[in-house]
Amino acid sequence: MKDIIDERNERERISKSIIKFWNVNYMPRQPEPEVNAPEEAETQPEQEAVVEETEEMYNKTTGAYSGSYGKHEVKDEVTKGQIEKILQEKSDSLRSLIDENRN
Repeated sequence: MKDIIDERNERERISKSIIKFWNVNYMPRQPEPEVNAPEEAETQPEQEAVVEETEEMYNKTTGAYSGSYGKHEVKDEVTKGQIEKILQEKSDSLRSLIDENRN
């Protein structure tokens, strides 16, 4: 049975120790309950649109919100060229590897 001194000693030991990933308990963020007041009734369609957007961004595999990353069109021509070049390198190297193994 732990007494007050043992608890204090453990808190001190933990505060001085290095945090390891296996000691961390990640708690998923719970959505806050919505409060429907009469003055909020006017903005409710807007809020529903926002809620739908956030639900679309939720990734069930990872259990997290991935946001809007990668969902918008790239407008910068230099960036588009870099993206295409990177993707083309992958396919070129893959095709050359397949061709080498066929022969």
